[in-house]
Amino acid sequence: MHRSIDRWIQRLQWPIAMVVIILSPCLLWATFQLASRVVSAPLSTLAFSGGVVLFITAWRFILKFRAIGPWLMRAEHEATHLLFALMTLHPIVGLSREEKSGSYVRFLGRGNWLIQIAPYFFPTAAILFWFLALWIPLGAYLPWTGVALGIATGFHVVSTIREIRRDQEELKALSWKFCLMFLPAMNLLMLCFLIAFAKEGFSGLSNFMSDLIQPLKTLFQLGSK
Repeated sequence: MHRSIDRWIQRLQWPIAMVVIILSPCLLWATFQLASRVVSAPLSTLAFSGGVVLFITAWRFILKFRAIGPWLMRAEHEATHLLFALMTLHPIVGLSREEKSGSYVRFLGRGNWLIQIAPYFFPTAAILFWFLALWIPLGAYLPWTGVALGIATGFHVVSTIREIRRDQEELKALSWKFCLMFLPAMNLLMLCFLIAFAKEGFSGLSNFMSDLIQPLKTLFQLGSK
């Protein structure tokens, strides 16, 4: 099964990159609308923003110089590889260091570009805190869950900036052209999802998605006249 999934994902690599580029104006519009709502009611994201600032400050002055900081980022990186390998039905056979690819996760099959690129846009730690907020009664409305989500988002931002570099073997193997087409928009999309949820919960996500498709709806309406 995973071989068939890999073949389809590989075939879709460049078409998906083109779709991402074509839809980028919609994403920019939705981002602008989200930013406007945040600016108009900044207190709604105060706990989340505090968490982001708290982690970035802790990284800058403490964690950056301690072994635990880089280790946690490597662990999340490999956990994301593992997650996407499982999502594409690859059996995990072990964990080991691969010097050329930089990956510790070993799975059956050749894999695909989505497994390879996932750690560079998918905020695994933030998603874990998001689910934690959902599992706790009224967790999405408690200030500390907003702080925790903010800390995890700050973690994602710092780790992504650290890992996207010219000598990164995983990205070089995918080609920088593809990475430039895919990663900026996907990172912005993930960040907007987290901010929208931090601001208004599922209503915030719904509003953001509505803004995302609004330009397409407008174009369709104009074309149907």
